Amino acid sequence: MDLVFGWRTAVLTVAAAILLPLAVGLSASFHNRLAARTLAALLIVMTGVFVPWLIGFAGFYDRWWWLTFAPFSNALLVPPPPSSCICARHRPLVARGLATPAT
Repeated sequence: MDLVFGWRTAVLTVAAAILLPLAVGLSASFHNRLAARTLAALLIVMTGVFVPWLIGFAGFYDRWWWLTFAPFSNALLVPPPPSSCICARHRPLVARGLATPAT
């Protein structure tokens, strides 16, 4: 079993190579510190979401079978968007088009 660096692995590697330095740069920002660090954390989490796909397309799971059971998936660390948290008392806002309805 050899590791394969195909086009899918290349695309995901380029995405990770772009997102991770952006996250590092945002975490060192002095303007809007809370917003920048929150966005940096979300970028790191979103990069972590597709890491299992990246190593799967490269053939890591075929070479090292125990990686199948490693807890890599961290998609639950991302909260839902605020528009999905609209409760019943805000329904008039939805009717006027000021907010999106929860699905």
